[in-house]
Amino acid sequence: VQLSQNVVSQWAEDPVATMAMADGLIAQALSAAPTSPEVRAAAGIVATMFHRPDEAIAHLEIATARNPNDAHALAVLGWQHCLRHSDPGGIGLIETAEARAPHHPRFGLWATYRATSHLFMLNYADGLTAGQQALERTPNYYQPHLTCAWAHAGLGDSASARREVQLAQELESAQILERFVDEMRKWASNSPNRMECWAVLEMLRSLSLSAGHEAPR
Repeated sequence: VQLSQNVVSQWAEDPVATMAMADGLIAQALSAAPTSPEVRAAAGIVATMFHRPDEAIAHLEIATARNPNDAHALAVLGWQHCLRHSDPGGIGLIETAEARAPHHPRFGLWATYRATSHLFMLNYADGLTAGQQALERTPNYYQPHLTCAWAHAGLGDSASARREVQLAQELESAQILERFVDEMRKWASNSPNRMECWAVLEMLRSLSLSAGHEAPR
């Protein structure tokens, strides 16, 4: 799971080799303990990180059926249902995870899952609300700022989108917008709303923070 997250976070020096290593470890784990909910949850999360949502959903449904107390697996499952099937029922799964485990170390991340779930389903106002909740939970993390920027772009509010992009760049780097848009395009490629998502993401990419076009402070 950590290897897969390293790939998504662009921390892996050789992403292709790292993906192969992660998949190999999951294959070994499934061979050794195919009925383990922990193994199935790990397999589902790795498949999620590597943009294989159908495989992810299959593993996570088994994991959560066998261990309903695995709040993180439940949240990821809901996220994948929203992404792959534009199924609003997935939001309920994420909210259930949040209600069950408000002290979970990934609680802040779940708000970002909920936000992007709404955005994959083109619900920009709800995505912005969830993105703002993610900001409250993880105020020093760049991703909620860019998630809010995506929502603002979908709502046609370029000034607010630019402001959030600038804040994300101050936290991370000048290149973070480009990296974020490229990564979100990969996620959205598995959505039935991919064309609409891509259009808004390209709108977000086009926002200029050059001199004379900076976001209001």
